[in-house]
Amino acid sequence: MTNPQLRHSKHANCVVFGGVIVKPPQTRFSPAGIAITRFMLEHESTHQEAGLSRRAHGQIVVIAAGELGLGPLRQAKGGEAVGIEGFLNQVKSAQGQFRWVLHAQHIEWLT
Repeated sequence: MTNPQLRHSKHANCVVFGGVIVKPPQTRFSPAGIAITRFMLEHESTHQEAGLSRRAHGQIVVIAAGELGLGPLRQAKGGEAVGIEGFLNQVKSAQGQFRWVLHAQHIEWLT
């Protein structure tokens, strides 16, 4: 984020995340007719923390709503590298567990 005031705001929820689409995205339509495209994004990187090398690895569910989910994303087969800008939201699974979901607001194709 470029705005220093936002960087320290308790209301900030801005995420930039990169990774590889794990398998083809799935699209459904809400009762209002809005496209909801969902896919799993896998991330792996190495960072320096407290002078030590730290591996970061994991997967997160990504939701792309509206036109964003109807474009090239519907043609993805899995394995494509993308950069995502969006926000995080916590959802409750059918098993009662909470997890974070990344809601995409912009997708950049890196492959």
